[in-house]
Amino acid sequence: MGIAAAMLACHPGSAETALTGLGKADAASAINALLASGADVELPAGQYALRSRWIEMRTPGQVLRCKGPNTTLVVDRPGTTASPALIMTQAAVGAKVIGCKFDMNGGQFVNTAFAPLASNDAIKYVPGTGLVDNPQGKAKANDGMAVAVLVMCDRCEIAEAEVTRGFDNNIMVANFDLSNGKQSLGPWGVSIRDTRTSYAGAGRHNWDPDYYQGCGIDIGSGVAARLTNVEDRYSRIGFCVDEGGGASAQIVNAASFNAQVTQKPFLRPDKMSSYYPAADDPWHGSSIAGTGFFFGGSDRRANLGQVQPGLISTTCINCLAYEPQGVGFWFSRYSNGAHLVSPHAASPGLECFWAVGGSHYLTDAICDQPNALAGSTKIWGGKFPWPRTAAVRASCANCGPFSSLPAIRGTPDQLNTTLHFNGLTMTDRSPLDAAKKPNFAYSFSTAPGNKDEFSRIQVLRGNIQPGTSGLIDQGDGTKIEIIDGK
Repeated sequence: MGIAAAMLACHPGSAETALTGLGKADAASAINALLASGADVELPAGQYALRSRWIEMRTPGQVLRCKGPNTTLVVDRPGTTASPALIMTQAAVGAKVIGCKFDMNGGQFVNTAFAPLASNDAIKYVPGTGLVDNPQGKAKANDGMAVAVLVMCDRCEIAEAEVTRGFDNNIMVANFDLSNGKQSLGPWGVSIRDTRTSYAGAGRHNWDPDYYQGCGIDIGSGVAARLTNVEDRYSRIGFCVDEGGGASAQIVNAASFNAQVTQKPFLRPDKMSSYYPAADDPWHGSSIAGTGFFFGGSDRRANLGQVQPGLISTTCINCLAYEPQGVGFWFSRYSNGAHLVSPHAASPGLECFWAVGGSHYLTDAICDQPNALAGSTKIWGGKFPWPRTAAVRASCANCGPFSSLPAIRGTPDQLNTTLHFNGLTMTDRSPLDAAKKPNFAYSFSTAPGNKDEFSRIQVLRGNIQPGTSGLIDQGDGTKIEIIDGK
């Protein structure tokens, strides 16, 4: 029994009463009092209601451990602006959370406008503030209050945990100033291992009441984060290395299952971020929701196009995007130099791989049955049939469908988008579900209307199974190179 658990047992009339379970009493104050002592805290098995505020860790090296297989901390604050279950503050360097389940209960906020600077504890929304170098240009600041678990401490760890129903992201690794919502690079070296997430993006964002978003795990401005043996199910996006500055991420053995599209098309050009295509593109105007893996961070600081010392690009080894309703793997306009080893997109609704910026390297990639939902009316509640699009797609950073957005600055390897495949297998039937109807697999690059930039797909060791239509150039000024393969 840990020190804090022993404290509970010794004082049944105080803290233990508050920790008897969901629906009994608010447990937040009692747990925070234990954490404030600086000792490691071990929670007995059970459910804990977080009503008055979130759990907050401030002590370096402190461990919060949950006993029992289903020990759950549930946000139970109906009628308030979304706020987290847990914040690991910048002061808690090297702290750990082990074996806990966090349920943000995002559905309770479903009719609450997303004004992320929460009213809890006198934190106020500050008009006109926003993320540092925020490419989305939101009028309201995003301070992480709409995520379930916010990690801001260097070398912190979340292990053997589960996080579900975040109003926005389930787990976010980012530095925020909670007084004004501004974001800065860091934290460094966060580790998330043997952890499951699900149903991120349960809440509606303020600029469109029908728009839902959220990542299972979002490396926001975090640097050198390590994700190992992680899994997400049914979130709007499985895993994000965000454009807010995140870079040098290492992702090993990650699986995203059934990433969900948003409820309706998102066609507000005045609110577009870098990864939203033009408003006249009905098939991808709904944002990146429905994507298994989104890569935005690189050696550049967000949309400035400026190289930052010490930052390198993301690696993703043994990453599976299984039946995402949209795109399997998406590389943003501000990404560059990502290296994926054995990425597998299985039956995505749209593309297996789509890059709209940067030069990226993929080894032994597998694309099974792209366009798996083509022709169906499942998209956006049946209002539109699913389109039939590319299996592998590359678009230069300042070209269509992004030509309506402000041009970005960068080096040629960032602007002239290139997907380098050292081993690419494309099939028209997913071996994971042989009963699915076959569909065509094809690839294309697009670079219309821009003579100074191009996009390119290079394939070394290509293997396209009989019955697929092969690699077809469907763009203007495209470059597709089959160096060795069939």
